[in-house]
Amino acid sequence: MDLRKEKTKQSIRDAYTVLRKKKPIEKITVKEIADLALINKATFYRHYVDIYQLADEIEDEYIERIVDMIKKGTPVTDLVGHYTSILEDIYTSFPFPRKDIMIDKQHKRFMELICERRPDLRDNVEKRVAISAGILGSI
Repeated sequence: MDLRKEKTKQSIRDAYTVLRKKKPIEKITVKEIADLALINKATFYRHYVDIYQLADEIEDEYIERIVDMIKKGTPVTDLVGHYTSILEDIYTSFPFPRKDIMIDKQHKRFMELICERRPDLRDNVEKRVAISAGILGSI
């Protein structure tokens, strides 16, 4: 991706985050994001179908940052520290009902990661239930 596109997307994301901290996603308009990001609405739509796609992308990136840390073998204490440090940002940016969507996404992605490493767990319902309880309890 070229630098202009990256900067534009970051401006859009920053504007969304500022607005999201002030009001629910349902009350945010593309025009508000565009005005705050100093772009026009057409530019927003070149990058995103709608505000919900933007929110999904940001949520997915938060989750992938944690997954990347897990894959790199980050010690649990560092992982928990990092997760805790971004937790406020996550829940400020994604309060209810997006918080529930975020929790579901994290659960699904962490379960996928576990099953990638332990394929034998894919079909073991009892162990998957126990793992799900652990994942959801830690989230």
